[in-house]
Amino acid sequence: MKIHYYLTLFPVEALIASQLTPVQFGSYMATGSKKGSFENIIFIELTGEFGDYFDWKYAHEKCVPHGNGNPKNSLYLSVYRTLEHIPFSVMDTLYLTTRDGRTLPLEKSELERASKQTRVLDIPRTLSYTAISSERARSYRLFPIHD
Repeated sequence: MKIHYYLTLFPVEALIASQLTPVQFGSYMATGSKKGSFENIIFIELTGEFGDYFDWKYAHEKCVPHGNGNPKNSLYLSVYRTLEHIPFSVMDTLYLTTRDGRTLPLEKSELERASKQTRVLDIPRTLSYTAISSERARSYRLFPIHD
């Protein structure tokens, strides 16, 4: 089985090896294998192995299918100062996963420069978050509504 490498950004920054596809991995990480471990997750699929900071040999030794043939769900390779050792060139698709395991891929693409005539945002610089009342924020659903 193929080993995939994922950089999780939220809720924990970590490098994880897995034999799950990105959608399966997102669902597994969001819903977990234990009851009650539901949370959102943001992660990036990495394109293979790179550099010598991480122990790739360990990943190949330990990221193997279980005895019953099921794929290895997760093998943590790093949980400390991970992001700073990963070059942008190996970062591929970014995934957003909901608490119930639905995963949305955001494909990597080139940044297009805006022309002088294109305005990205037309919001006055003086706008502040404090100017929005709580009732108005609720109507725009900027904050969760707990009734």
